[in-house]
Amino acid sequence: QGRYVNPEFKQNDKEKRFTVEGYNTDIITDRALEFMDDNAHQPFYLHLSYKSVHQPFTPAPRHAETLDDTAFKIKSPNARTTWMTLRRKRAETLLSVDESVGRVVAYLREHDLLDNTVLVFTSDNGFLFGEHGFGDKRYFYEESIRIPWLVHYPRLTASGTSIDQPILNVDFLPSMLELVGADIPEHIQGASFVPLMTATDPTKVDWRDYWIYEYMIEQQYMHVPTHLAVVGKDYKYVRFPEGQALLKRFSGEELLFNTKTDPFEMTNIASDESSVK
Repeated sequence: QGRYVNPEFKQNDKEKRFTVEGYNTDIITDRALEFMDDNAHQPFYLHLSYKSVHQPFTPAPRHAETLDDTAFKIKSPNARTTWMTLRRKRAETLLSVDESVGRVVAYLREHDLLDNTVLVFTSDNGFLFGEHGFGDKRYFYEESIRIPWLVHYPRLTASGTSIDQPILNVDFLPSMLELVGADIPEHIQGASFVPLMTATDPTKVDWRDYWIYEYMIEQQYMHVPTHLAVVGKDYKYVRFPEGQALLKRFSGEELLFNTKTDPFEMTNIASDESSVK
């Protein structure tokens, strides 16, 4: 990930790492705009990833101490309220990403490329930030497994369209291949979500009804047990095939949640036959 301030970078045409003065997010965005300057005359692909918001949270100097701890409302009934300062610093660190996305969009608009460019905004993971007493991204809970997924491409779909079908990160590659008219290899596990974008009624598209979440225990994170989950529209089933793991935060029993009536996953109904329909 590197440092937030005066980070080191590696570059394809350079053998050694080199230091760039400034703030990490700003530097990466500057390079992205340079790349687009060099390639705006032809089709291009830009994968723009930031260190933000990995810990330790370090806002850009212009954003530090600009937000208020008390402005953050916690929806989950079991989240730790003592983490408000960390929540604020995380949000302040994200402000530079907000600005950078704005800079990219402004560039595309200025060069008359915005409506002819597919913009996908997403993340590699969600995060438990005090919910269920955890501060991690490796658990099966909704706050951990859900990620933002925003697509802007007005040539295919209208602004404000919302799709309820579950999109997975493995769907990104086949979707981009279809959008550029390339063949999708048979071994690709994901599915193109382009039909969902173009359908008059996305519910009529042949799409997955559930998906599988899996986490395999890692040596450096022995407190998080191996667990497998089946995630459907209204239910989530979780099992721990290797038991409790180091800190025994889970008993190892199977879990079943009705995520429609119990969105914060507070009640395990695995042994309650009357609650499952």
